[in-house]
Amino acid sequence: MSPAIKIIVSLLFFLIGISSCAEHEVEGPASDEEIEAPKYLDYSEIKAYFDPEYIAFIDSKLGGYEIDYKSYFDKISYFGYIVRDCALIYHFTGEDKFKKICVEIVRYIKENYTVDGFLLPKTTNGYWNRDIFARTLRLYYEAYEYTCETEILTIIDNQIAEWIAHVPRKYHNGYNIFPYGLDPQKQPLDYEIDPNQNLVIAWLFSSVYFCKESRFFKDELLQNIVYEETNAAISLTTAAGELPLCERYVNCYDSNYGGYSATILYCVAQLWGNRQWIDVIKRWGNWLYTSFPVNHPWNTKEDWPNWVKDRHYASNLAERIPAFYLSGVSKQYNWNWVSNIIQLFPDYDRYLYLKFYGLKTIPTSYLKSSYKNLYGFDNPTVTEVDKTLRVIWRNVESIKIRNAIYSCHNKHSISISLRQGEKIAIKEGITNRVSDYYVTGEVEKIVIVDYSHPMQ
Repeated sequence: MSPAIKIIVSLLFFLIGISSCAEHEVEGPASDEEIEAPKYLDYSEIKAYFDPEYIAFIDSKLGGYEIDYKSYFDKISYFGYIVRDCALIYHFTGEDKFKKICVEIVRYIKENYTVDGFLLPKTTNGYWNRDIFARTLRLYYEAYEYTCETEILTIIDNQIAEWIAHVPRKYHNGYNIFPYGLDPQKQPLDYEIDPNQNLVIAWLFSSVYFCKESRFFKDELLQNIVYEETNAAISLTTAAGELPLCERYVNCYDSNYGGYSATILYCVAQLWGNRQWIDVIKRWGNWLYTSFPVNHPWNTKEDWPNWVKDRHYASNLAERIPAFYLSGVSKQYNWNWVSNIIQLFPDYDRYLYLKFYGLKTIPTSYLKSSYKNLYGFDNPTVTEVDKTLRVIWRNVESIKIRNAIYSCHNKHSISISLRQGEKIAIKEGITNRVSDYYVTGEVEKIVIVDYSHPMQ
């Protein structure tokens, strides 16, 4: 049996058909058939779905070969990808040796690439860039979610504290935002609005804002930063739903960074449930769908002035998928879209299985007709905003509150009054995992976001 078939058997299942949302006792699985929970995978089965360069590094570690760490990491700008991938391999295999490699890498990077308190890759030449800062730490946060290694979260918190202390915010076009970063003399760079970079700051800060173990949990300053950075990014959106590349290129509605920005905003909006942000994603999705069809997927020189330079990469095409999904683009169209990506970039097929695993709410079956929906071993993401508790997971079967079990089927929400400290038990319907959550404030409504309940 091929690795692809094994991973389908072990992790991917058809989404179960479910019907209503009412208060009643629920026992047993979500259907008459017992559903076999995902099994841990062997490393040999899962390694084909990761970057070959990172796998070569991991294999060298496992084989006991000497690695020139300095030469390897000196050339890397985004440390977070290899850290996250090691953690994700641990997540799927359950083997501690991969978590150990992940932590060793994090420690080496901290010890050898920290300059005056800032985590600075050699490739930045002393510039503390907001994109590298935020993207790296956001990937670190994902690694923390998979490993629960507090050492990783401590690094994230400390770096955010350094950023806030040393990188000054300024009102720019009505929004109090960070600049591109600091130059080697620690002077702020330009404050230009560059949507994907503003949004990745918002995503990172949102992640720790909702993390109970973080020193920034429910920090009011972080909430303000998230809203200012996000609203600055979406402020460039035109009446037709087009997103300019940045302020300098306000007439270039770039499909690639538009899709990337939409994916990041999807993650931010999923946590906060902000109606305006969700609507903006839908508008961006409609723009990307109508303006850049399969036969013209990118901005080209012929589109001038709606072009700056060619960015013909598979990832740029794939990043539009969350916006497609949220804006109602059909599954059949997206299958054709993905087929075109693979036709242009055959090697990219390896990455699609796990491309949106961390988002938790994009059905794997939306990517390819041969895919079943993917389920793993993680816990739900739970957030509380404005007396609304949001449960973000792949298939929420039921929520137990006090002595009642609420079956979560077609309805998106449950009206319920909860007080600080009360416990809810959230059950995932395929794996039968149960995750307890203790409410941190007053709650009047629970909203479900999963494969059956997209953001609204």
